[in-house]
Amino acid sequence: MEENMRIILTPREAAQALRISTTDLYPLLDKGEIPAYRDKSTWKIPVALLQEYANNKAIEQARLRREIARKEEA
Repeated sequence: MEENMRIILTPREAAQALRISTTDLYPLLDKGEIPAYRDKSTWKIPVALLQEYANNKAIEQARLRREIARKEEA
């Protein structure tokens, strides 16, 4: 499989993709906020689920910003 066709990321790669530290990533994995699974002691993060997490986070924060803006206008 070509490198650009990877479907599973390591925690380091996932943190880099999200532009956060691995220190910030591990609690998200532990709490299940980012869907992933463990293979023995190593976390495996599916690319599609990491993208879904990022998309959902952006949508959620945009919704909250709209709510705050509406309250400020009222």
